[in-house]
Amino acid sequence: MLQGKVNMTGGVSKSVPDISSKGHSTVSRHKRLTTWLFLHDPVMLVAIATPVLLLIVSAASLFYLQIKIQQQDDLIKQLTREQVIVGQLLVQLSTQDAAWQNYVASFGEPEQVLQWQKFKEIQPQTREIANFLLLAVQSDEEHQEIRSFITSLEALWIAYQESRSKLLSGEFSHYEATGYSEGLAGISQLALVEISSSINQRVSNHSKNIISQANQILFYSLLIVVFIGLPLVIISLWFVRQILLHRKQAFTRLNWLADHDAITNLPIRHLWAKKVDSQLRDNGDRGITALVTITNLRAINQSHGRSVQEGFLRSIAEILQSLPGKNLQFSRIVGSDFVIFCGDVENSRDWIAALETQLAKSITMEGFVHRLEYRVGVYVHDQSGLTAESAIGRAEIALLSNTSNRINFYQHEQIQRLQRKTELLAALRFALQKQNFQLVYQPQVWSGSEKLMGVEALLRWQLPDGSFVSPAEFIPMAEEMGLMPEIGSWVLNTGIAQFSAWQKANLAIGKISLNISTQQLIEKDFCQQLIHLLKKYEVEPKCIVLELTESIYALEHRDVLASVKALGCQLSIDDFGTGFSNLGYLVDMAPDVIKIDRRFVQNIHLNERKGTLVANMIDLASKLGALAVAEGVELAEEYRCLKDLGCSAIQGFYSSKPLSNDDLLLFFNDQK
Repeated sequence: MLQGKVNMTGGVSKSVPDISSKGHSTVSRHKRLTTWLFLHDPVMLVAIATPVLLLIVSAASLFYLQIKIQQQDDLIKQLTREQVIVGQLLVQLSTQDAAWQNYVASFGEPEQVLQWQKFKEIQPQTREIANFLLLAVQSDEEHQEIRSFITSLEALWIAYQESRSKLLSGEFSHYEATGYSEGLAGISQLALVEISSSINQRVSNHSKNIISQANQILFYSLLIVVFIGLPLVIISLWFVRQILLHRKQAFTRLNWLADHDAITNLPIRHLWAKKVDSQLRDNGDRGITALVTITNLRAINQSHGRSVQEGFLRSIAEILQSLPGKNLQFSRIVGSDFVIFCGDVENSRDWIAALETQLAKSITMEGFVHRLEYRVGVYVHDQSGLTAESAIGRAEIALLSNTSNRINFYQHEQIQRLQRKTELLAALRFALQKQNFQLVYQPQVWSGSEKLMGVEALLRWQLPDGSFVSPAEFIPMAEEMGLMPEIGSWVLNTGIAQFSAWQKANLAIGKISLNISTQQLIEKDFCQQLIHLLKKYEVEPKCIVLELTESIYALEHRDVLASVKALGCQLSIDDFGTGFSNLGYLVDMAPDVIKIDRRFVQNIHLNERKGTLVANMIDLASKLGALAVAEGVELAEEYRCLKDLGCSAIQGFYSSKPLSNDDLLLFFNDQK
């Protein structure tokens, strides 16, 4: 069932998660997961990687082609440089031959010596160019050819020397010297021409290689693209299309799940509210909102498991969807809670009767027949302009208003009670901070002498307007808010401090009984706090009686209670006979006081059965060594009856109402 605080408009501030935001968060998480799977799917990776790999192969082929072309281009450039040097060398040989011709022509003339010097200056230049050519070439074959050429140059220079000597000695005539040198020079030039032709041939071959390699690479690349790449791309595109199609279907399903309950397929809360708000606008704020909570769903889950529970929920959804009426909207809003809106109904009572008939059906799951245990809160829209969410809140107010009825209709007085509860909840925390509580003390007297045996400290809360809030009203609120440990600590401190003040004033009050809640008892430092207060106010533990309900004993807080008993404090069972029926704790914990609840005491003199029960309680307490104290004694007849039954002490308006400290002093003085 939904649990939460009610706001002033009738809406409910839920402590359960917001289903709508949870739905969208789930979709976002599923989208991220689907995207991850989409990117990590092996088929998808192959489909994406294939064209990428093809592009990489093509790019690598082009890159390889570019490298090869660049290498060939660099080689051609190198050969071109060699060709330029060969050309320079040819020019140099021509220049050298011309210088020899000038020398021969000037033989016997005064400028003969000058021409010879010019000829000799040319020879080192020729040798330098030839050596440069030798360094420039990279081929071993060319190296050999250049070396042979340099050797022929050396032979040519020797021949020039011999020709000059023969010319000087007269063995050669001018004509013979010129012809001899021309022949030798022609041989050298012919060698250079052969070298140049070889270089040109290599340039041509490399150019052809470039074209051939480029054509081969382009041809094989085209084969890869046409016969391998294109089919793979087509297959990849088909895979991509299929995956995208499945992904779209998955997202469609996820989007649907964001707005629907996965078990019952009913719309979740936010979609239901959206549809209902639209209908309310269209039909003039008329309709019925019914909140149905299945109270035995947890028991079915514990008995038969989750799968049966989910089948049970689906069956409930089918039962609800078979309801009569028009413009029906259904939703499973959380856990075992369903909400129904009927936008077109003439008689709300008849429709609710039909709902009750549907819910009375049995459900058979795995051979077991289950009857629905349910409660329904109904809100009939009264053209007040409330939203669907506020209608759920008012239906829940109706559902929580009376736990004895299965079906409850919302009434305006319920919101007033909840408004007061909300106001008191806010004021309660403020009262705790400002310690706006007070203790009053109700005397407990011996039934024989009616003398004071002790007092019970009772908590009171007075509002700023002077009115008091009943403990029966604010104690459950404090427990709901978890404030009882703080309030209980204040009561414990104030009560022990007041008892210490009475002792110092020589008032024989006897004992003081202090009520302890479960939340306070389970605090880790409860015993340490009690020890500290007893030492601080110098009070003997035997003067302190801690009153606890039977439920606290039944919860088996044995270690804490044993520690309290070990301190010397007394334990009292409050409201005996109204809690758990297991009496084993009476043996284990040995309470010092058993307080008989007022419902057994009221009109005990008129009810023989009550008298029998109380007599047995008194006898049980006596045999266990405990005092029997009757609560709520208001009439003299009740007092006399209890006295005759042997009750040890009484507490109630017969002896005294709860008193302030000053009034208690007057009561004490009157008893002297």
